[in-house]
Amino acid sequence: MQVEEKKLWRLIFLIVGAIAIIWLLFWLFAPPVVAPVPVEKPHQTENLPDISSSAEPSPPQNQNQNTDQISPLPELYPVTQVVDGDTIKVKIGDKIETIRLIGIDAPESVDPRRPVQCFGQEAAARAKELLLGKKVSLRPDPTQGEKDKYGRLLRYVYLEDGTFFNLKMIEEGFAHEYTYKKNPYEERESFIAASNRAKAAQIGLWSPQTCAK
Repeated sequence: MQVEEKKLWRLIFLIVGAIAIIWLLFWLFAPPVVAPVPVEKPHQTENLPDISSSAEPSPPQNQNQNTDQISPLPELYPVTQVVDGDTIKVKIGDKIETIRLIGIDAPESVDPRRPVQCFGQEAAARAKELLLGKKVSLRPDPTQGEKDKYGRLLRYVYLEDGTFFNLKMIEEGFAHEYTYKKNPYEERESFIAASNRAKAAQIGLWSPQTCAK
């Protein structure tokens, strides 16, 4: 009985010794434990609005758009008759108005008080070519009043493409500059200059052959 008990205790000592040896080996050769490095969490953006996706782009603005500075288109009136080189008739509303062109004088071709003047028919023909059946815009001159003594409207006349008809007749030699009763009008200087150029170039009524007898 005592022999069996001694064997049992010997076995227990062997097991305990083996466990102690294993624990000692693990302690000697096990890798060191490294403490974990704390990781910084990103800032919370889940509650912030997504500007890139939710914000609508602003429409482009036209820096030059200013309705207060846009000039209205001039009103156009149909030409119903060309009387001569410096007088026409246009329809304004339901009324036919006679227009005397400001600042020019063309040779007479239809005045019953006077004979047909040299180059008068040519001037009237050129005016018809440019105006008859067309539409024109009219511009008054505050220095000349609304009408002349015959009741004709005093106006500058412009073609639809912007051509200044009064000036064109002078430039082409179909009329000369005319200042009524020495009362200067707004376009007088440019009309005088155009008349001088036509005279120097001897075109139209300024040509020596125009009224040669």
